Amino acid sequence: MLKKHKNILILLPAVFFVCAAATVRQPKAVITGDEMEIIKNGSAVIFNGNAMVKRGDSSLKAERIVHDKANNTVEATGNIIFDTVTEKNEPLHATGQKARYSVTLGEGELSQGRPHVTWHVRESTTPVQIFADVIRFDKQREEITGEGGVEVISSSACAYAPRVMFMQRSNEAFLTGSPQPKIVYHSSNRGEYSADSITIFMKDHSAELKGNVHGILYDFKK
Repeated sequence: MLKKHKNILILLPAVFFVCAAATVRQPKAVITGDEMEIIKNGSAVIFNGNAMVKRGDSSLKAERIVHDKANNTVEATGNIIFDTVTEKNEPLHATGQKARYSVTLGEGELSQGRPHVTWHVRESTTPVQIFADVIRFDKQREEITGEGGVEVISSSACAYAPRVMFMQRSNEAFLTGSPQPKIVYHSSNRGEYSADSITIFMKDHSAELKGNVHGILYDFKK
C-alpha cells in the first residue's frame, strides 16, 4: 500500500546527516519536501521535490530523499547540497549528485557529479577545496576520505592523488596511491614535488614526502 502526501513536514528523531556537531541532547531531525510517499508498509519514506533534512547545524538538500527505517539509512539524489559545522566550529559545505548516510554507523558518502567539499579550516587563510570521484565522511572518527582523481586546493598549494584522508582533529591530510601523489606550490618556494606518500600539515602549512621523492624547483621572485 502506498500513501502520498504533498507539502508535508515530518519529525524523525533518528535521522541526520554527516559531521553534525556532537551534543548531549541532539535535536530532532526535520524532513520536508513537496511530496511524500510511504512504502513497504511504512518502513520507508520517500520525499520528492525540494527535499531537505535538517538537524541542528546540519542540513541536506536534494531533489529526492529516501529514509529506510529498517536499515536506518538516508539516501539522496539530485543536486545535493550539504552544510554542517565540524567539532571545531569550522563551516563545511559539500555538493554532489548522490549521497548515502548510515545513521547507525555515522558514515556518509557523496558520489556522482564530481563531489566537492569546501572546508573552512581555521589554520588556512582561504577555505580548503576538495574534489574527488567519491568523498566519504566518518562523523565518529572525524575523517574525510576522497578517492579517484583527488584534487586538494589551499591558499599555498594544490595537491593531486588517487586517494586522500583528512584527519579533522589534527588537521592533517595523507595522500597516497598510484600514480604518485603530487603537490604544487604556487605562492612561495614554487615548484612541484611527488612521492609515494605525502602528508600535509595544515596548522603550519608544511608537508612531508616519503618514498621515491622527486622535485622540480621553479624560479620565483620574493
